[in-house]
Parts: sequence; structure tokens; C-alpha cells
Amino acid sequence: AAKTAGSNEAVLLAAATGHYFAALSGAGASEGAEPVSLGLPLMNRPLGQRKTAIDPAVNVLPLLIPPRHTVAESIAAVGETFDGARRHGAYRAEDLRRDIGLTDPDRQLTGPSFNMRPFTTRFTFGESVAELTTISIGPVHDLEFIFQSENDGGMDLHVLADTALHDRRSATAHVSQFHFEMTLWRKNSITCRSTYSRCNRCAPALFSSCLLLF
Repeated sequence: AAKTAGSNEAVLLAAATGHYFAALSGAGASEGAEPVSLGLPLMNRPLGQRKTAIDPAVNVLPLLIPPRHTVAESIAAVGETFDGARRHGAYRAEDLRRDIGLTDPDRQLTGPSFNMRPFTTRFTFGESVAELTTISIGPVHDLEFIFQSENDGGMDLHVLADTALHDRRSATAHVSQFHFEMTLWRKNSITCRSTYSRCNRCAPALFSSCLLLF
């Protein structure tokens, strides 16, 4: 679907993730619904630039996903949103909060996070092989969907969850339900729906999964 729309897998997966959370929250159930706001981590370190930094480079900005779109429409809209986020990657999230008047520390700037890791975890140096292992990550707000490219050409979906809000059973259910949504997206025939029921018959053909609770 991404290639057909002239886009890439990161945009497709971001659109699917936004539709998924819109469906769960009911945000896509009515016309004129507000877009879903995902947290989008931005490295802000283009290759060959910024060799030395005295301030934080990584930033997390809202990625707005419009609900109630077809697959093709959503991919096109999210592609534009992606480009806008990259152009403004240096606009610090704390500055954005101040500029829009979001002063309550209990109110979050974004909803669940979307992260794309388009690299494998194994590296070959001549006859030597190195394996990348993540020892620790930052705090998880609500949920984070991480899509990790794997050495066999597949992709893993890692679901990270805040245990103050989710238990293992509910977090695991997100994996199955997202698998179900992706089978519908492969048919290229859905719009954002208000609810999803868990599909126990769907084979995880696109993703293997890893669940981490914090």
C-alpha cells in the first residue's frame, strides 16, 4: 500500500498506529473528529552533521493523524505531517508547551508514541559480528509502539507500556489487535473505525512481537 501511494513503510505504519488509537479512543467515530496526536521521536542528527552537541538533540513532537480516511488518503496526509515534523524538529517540545499555553504538568503534549527503527540489530565487520542490545530506555508515557527492522528482512513490533496504566494482559492485547488491523490495511479497504474486537484467528504474518512493561 505504501509503494502504491508513493510513500514508505514508516509513513504507513504511523498512519496505521494513529488509526488504531483513534479506533480505541473513539476519536474516529464521528465526522469532524479531532486528529490523533502521537509522540514522534526525532533524532535531529543528519548524517555528517552535528558532530558535537552541547544541548539535547533528540526531541519528541506531536504527529497528527487525521481519522476517517481511506488507507491511501491517510498515507498521503501522514506523509505531509512527517515532512512538517522533520522541518521543525529543532522546535523543542518544552517550548511548544509554553507557546500553546499547556502549563499543567499532568497534561501530556501527545498521546502514545510511535517510533521507527529502520536498521537491523546485527552488524558485520569482516569475520566479526556485533549485536546491538538496548540496555535501558527513557520513561514511557502510556504506550509506545516501536517498529524494529530485523536481520531476516522482517519487522518486530515492540510494545512498551507504563504499568501505572496497563497490565501485561491489556498491553499484550494491543499486539493482537494491531495485527488484526494490519490484515485489514493489507486489503486496502478500511477507514478508521470506532472500535476493534480482538481477532484470535489472525496469523502474525507481518510482525513478531515483544512486550516490555515499565
